[in-house]
Amino acid sequence: MTEQQEEVANKGKLNEENELDSVCYALVQARKKPLLVMYYPEDNGEIRSEDMKKLNEEFRKKSFKRDSNRIPELDVLIHTFGGFPDAGYMLGRIIREFGDDVNFLVPYHATSAGTITCFSANKISFGAHAYLSPIDLYFRGRRLLAIDGFIDFAVESRKRIELMFASSEQLKHAKSDVEIRLLERFVNSFRDPMIIGEFFKTRSLTGYYARVLLRDYMFSNNPKRSEISDSIVTNVLFNFPTHDFYLDYYLCKDLGLIVDTLTEDESDMAKHIVDVLESYERRNVICKKIEEEDSYYRTSFIRLYV
Repeated sequence: MTEQQEEVANKGKLNEENELDSVCYALVQARKKPLLVMYYPEDNGEIRSEDMKKLNEEFRKKSFKRDSNRIPELDVLIHTFGGFPDAGYMLGRIIREFGDDVNFLVPYHATSAGTITCFSANKISFGAHAYLSPIDLYFRGRRLLAIDGFIDFAVESRKRIELMFASSEQLKHAKSDVEIRLLERFVNSFRDPMIIGEFFKTRSLTGYYARVLLRDYMFSNNPKRSEISDSIVTNVLFNFPTHDFYLDYYLCKDLGLIVDTLTEDESDMAKHIVDVLESYERRNVICKKIEEEDSYYRTSFIRLYV
């Protein structure tokens, strides 16, 4: 690269940085509090354990400390389709080590492991048509909610057949083994049936993470914090039909979460930040592509604006 080309490239990069800083600081000024941006690309971006060090360093390089210089009020803008639930839990913990009162802003979506991270908030504020999701696990090509759905299907199949039997004088005492046969076929579809046990064990741990965050932060001052947290987590783990179920402001409020909506201007500014980040990602300015054995993922963008 010639000196002139390098100068043009550096100037372009500077302009891009200025554009991003400009849209982020506009929201800081509008809401009058620091803003942490956590962006995960829709193209294979996921919450991972590598983000823990990145997040901690972002606070420290701005001179914040867990024990002597915490942030009184902090906004956290999060955009993600999820990732590893244990990492989602730890990111929530790290944020709360540095922030006393934390409001999560969801311009578009924060799903699955992102929902867990949002549970570390004092309050979650939704942009226009934004949503969280049920907490689901994706492991070796299967989703846990899909396993639940198949089990329900097997049980319901047996009940319907036995209901038909009951209407016949000759068959009214007959029993169906369709549930057993369906579940047997399902278990045999796994190379290692022990994976199913691993699924359910991981979900128990994921539920524990979610309960702890809600209990320790969102409902910390509520004398019924344990009961409220248990109720919410039971719903987001078990009581929705699919991972893609949209938990918008209204449904989250019905669940008992402490939620709010951004003003129209704030929603527009938050969405604009995500739109700018997406344009940077498409041009490979941010969110580096990391190759793995037979796949890849894109790194996160995490930055604190004060």
